[in-house]
Order: sequence, then structure tokens, then C-alpha cells
Amino acid sequence: DLSSSGFTFELRIRPDVLPKEADAVHLLNFRGEYHLTYQLRGEITFSVIEQGQSYLYTTSLQSIPLNKWTHIAGVYS
Repeated sequence: DLSSSGFTFELRIRPDVLPKEADAVHLLNFRGEYHLTYQLRGEITFSVIEQGQSYLYTTSLQSIPLNKWTHIAGVYS
């Protein structure tokens, strides 16, 4: 159970294009509980489903630039 101790997921991404209509890109899906998703306008959403009961998420305020390496991290504590 990662949610009891906290964790950080880190990735470096370099998107060349934005996701197509209604097709957000799941960058990380760990056990169906922890997700990093590249949204349609280039934002990143980090979400956590706690023991199938509560759904927590946050979305970046800025989009990830195209054609440039970017470090992203999702932290839960």
C-alpha cells in the first residue's frame, strides 16, 4: 500500500504532438490506482484512487511544451 507511506513518480517526456480529440495519453497507470495522464491541451493530470473509495487529482496549470524534454513528477504524501 503506497498511500500509507507516500511516494513520488517521476518521468521525463518529450511530446511531439498534442493528444487527439478525446484520447488523453496515459503516461503511467500503476495498479489502476495511481495515474499520470497527458491531457488534450498538453496539461498533466496526477490522480490517486484510494482503496476504491476516494478519487484525488490535480492538473498542471501550464501545458507541457512540444519538442522539448520536460521533467514531471507526481508526489503523494
